[in-house]
Amino acid sequence: MNPVDRKRPRLLPVTIALFGLLAGGPFPALVARDWPQWGGSPEHSGGSAATGQPPAALLADVVYDPFVEQEKAEAGGSLVVHYAVPLLEGSSVYMEFKSGSYAPCDPPGSKRPAPCGPDARAAQTWNVKRLAWDRGALVEAWTFASDWKPEPAGGSVSDWEPVFHPVLAGDFLYAPGIGGTVFRVSRSTGSLLARINPFGADLDPDIFVAGGLAADAAGNVYYNAVRLDRVSPWTSDVLGAWLVKVAPDGTAAKAAFSTLVPGAPASSALCRLNFVGGLPWPPSLNAFPPASACGSQRPGINVIPAIAPDGTVYTVSRAHYNDHYGYLVAVRPASSACSARPGTRSCSSTAPPPRPPATATSPPSPTASAIATARTSPSPSSSRTIAA
Repeated sequence: MNPVDRKRPRLLPVTIALFGLLAGGPFPALVARDWPQWGGSPEHSGGSAATGQPPAALLADVVYDPFVEQEKAEAGGSLVVHYAVPLLEGSSVYMEFKSGSYAPCDPPGSKRPAPCGPDARAAQTWNVKRLAWDRGALVEAWTFASDWKPEPAGGSVSDWEPVFHPVLAGDFLYAPGIGGTVFRVSRSTGSLLARINPFGADLDPDIFVAGGLAADAAGNVYYNAVRLDRVSPWTSDVLGAWLVKVAPDGTAAKAAFSTLVPGAPASSALCRLNFVGGLPWPPSLNAFPPASACGSQRPGINVIPAIAPDGTVYTVSRAHYNDHYGYLVAVRPASSACSARPGTRSCSSTAPPPRPPATATSPPSPTASAIATARTSPSPSSSRTIAA
C-alpha cells in the first residue's frame, strides 16, 4: 500500500497470509534478500528478483492488528489505518505489530467520551517483530517495542492512522521513536543498540517522525520530521519541519524545510483554495477562488523519502494549511553539506526559485517546479498533493 495514499483501505487488515504450493513449504523465492524497505529499494522501484508463486496453500496466518473491528466501527465500517510493508531478509520477515489498548467511543464515531477512538491512539504500542521459518512454521524470533506515537487525528490527517515504518540497513533495523528519534536495533537479536536523537538530549513529544524511514546503499537512513503545536496541531502553524539523515556511525544531521523550499509562499501569505458553490468553475473568466493563509512548508505526514543511485534524496513538501501548494524537493548530497557532523546542514537542495512576497490582494501561485498548483480547475482534487 502506498504510504501516501489516503484513499484505499488495506484488503487484509487483520492478518498477513503467506501462500505457497501444496508440495512446498517455504521455498527459494521466500528467502530472496531484496525487500529491506518500502518499495524494495532506495528508489522505491518496487522490483523483486523473486518468482511469483500460485496461492495454492496457506503457509501462515498471523494477526498483527488486534483492534481492527473497533477501528472499523469508529469509521463507519472502513479501515482507516496505514500499515508498514513487511520487510524481507533471508528467511525472516520483519513486521509492524500493534499492541496496548484501544479506547472505543460510545457510540462509535461520536468522539465521546473524549479522548477515544482516533484521539486516544497514545494508548497503543507499535512494535516490530522478526518472524522466521522454522521447520515449516513461521515463528516469532524477537519483538521490539517502540515508543513512537502517531500525529494527532484531525486536520489533513482526518481520522486516518499515520504510518509506522521501519527500515533494514546493514546489520541493523531502524524504527521510528517518539520525539523525532529513531531506534537502532540489532537485526539478529532485536536488542536495542541506540536511540538516535537529532534534536538534542531531551525528548520532545511534539516532534513526530512524519512518514517512514528509507536507507541508501551506503546505509544512511533518511526520514522527515515535524513539530506540531500541542494544543492546536492543525489550526496553529507548524513549529518546525526537517529532513533528517542518520549516518551508519549513528551521527545525525538535519535540514529545515524552510531552507529546502525557499521559493514557497510564506506562512502568512494568502494561498488559493477551492471555488465554492455549484458549477461551472470558474464561475466567470476573471474569477478567483477564495484564499487564506498558507502556513509553513512541512513534509507530508505519510511520505517516505526516495534516494536515487547518485545519492539525491527526494521528498514531498506542502503548505501546512493548504494541500494545493506542494513541492517535490530534490536534495543533492554535497561534500560538506551532507556530512553527519553535528551542527552542519545535512544537505543542499534544488527547490523553486525565490519570488516576490505575496500581498493580501495577490495570492501567490506555485512555480512550474511544484508538483501541485492552485490554478483554477474544474476538478479541485486534481490540483492537490497526495500528502496529508
